[in-house]
Amino acid sequence: MHTPFHIFRFGQAESRTRVPYPTVRLSDCPAVPHFLRSSFRDWASERTTYPRDMAEIALSHLVGSEVERAYRRGDMLDKRREMMDAWAKFVLGQGAEKYS
Repeated sequence: MHTPFHIFRFGQAESRTRVPYPTVRLSDCPAVPHFLRSSFRDWASERTTYPRDMAEIALSHLVGSEVERAYRRGDMLDKRREMMDAWAKFVLGQGAEKYS
């Protein structure tokens, strides 16, 4: 059985940032939310053709210089919705093919 998420970063994000992440109980292993965000980023770059900036914006990361951000008027909401629908299908195991 293929499980997309089999690697967890236990406690690394909390120790690095000193932010107390709520732990998620899967079996008896605590996991931090970073594993899901990191897995999304890996999936977007390695298994899709979605633009890097769109994936970064979906993660609420700042993209581009201050000037570029000032001129970026749109939020790519419809395109990001399509990307997140593809991500949901991948997570649920409803497709392993490359997404565009």
